[in-house]
Amino acid sequence: MRFAVVDGDPTAQPNVSRLVFASDQGSFLVGAVAALKTRTNTIGFVGGMNTPIIKTFESGYTAGARTINPRIEVLVKYLSQPPDVSGFKDQGKARLSAEGQSDAGADVIFHAAGAAGIGVINGAAAEGRWAIGVDTDQYRQRALARVRDHILTSMMRRVDVAVFDFVSGVLKGQFHAGTKVYDLSNKGVGYATSGGLMEDIRGRVEALKQEIIKGKIKVPSRG
Repeated sequence: MRFAVVDGDPTAQPNVSRLVFASDQGSFLVGAVAALKTRTNTIGFVGGMNTPIIKTFESGYTAGARTINPRIEVLVKYLSQPPDVSGFKDQGKARLSAEGQSDAGADVIFHAAGAAGIGVINGAAAEGRWAIGVDTDQYRQRALARVRDHILTSMMRRVDVAVFDFVSGVLKGQFHAGTKVYDLSNKGVGYATSGGLMEDIRGRVEALKQEIIKGKIKVPSRG
């Protein structure tokens, strides 16, 4: 039998492939989007829990924004501290955090907060701000249909690409144990364009994407 583990950190086994995502790279691009779209020069980030994995989203986002504008202010809020995982579920607290960042001047807010992120997006929308989703194209989520015009983009982790790659490899007899990273170069991460809300800056963002792929831009993976 051959197995794939999405994220996680399993003990090395000869029949296990660990599929991980360069969330820092995708977050860098949506950070650039935020910096190109802000009118207040203040943007926000809301993380579910203060862990190294979520810090990767924050650091990539901040780096992308500051590549566009080195003087931009990035407001950061974590909804819980380890080992409390409630920050990934508490939509009420997430909404209040987004509203608080909006009151402090942030007009674009990115979340990496799991299910609580719905609260972030609703809070940003209620304040007339932009929101940036995570993991999937949240513009297309049914639960957010009423506020989709406030979802500027989403940082996407393409689990479908990774799983398809794994299954195809097994069927071809090309299984490889260990860790495989899915990044911009193999379309494992990226950003959503649904709604056409960032078409005016898409060329600039695509140029940054190519610079990362070519190694001209080094994205920090930690804050």
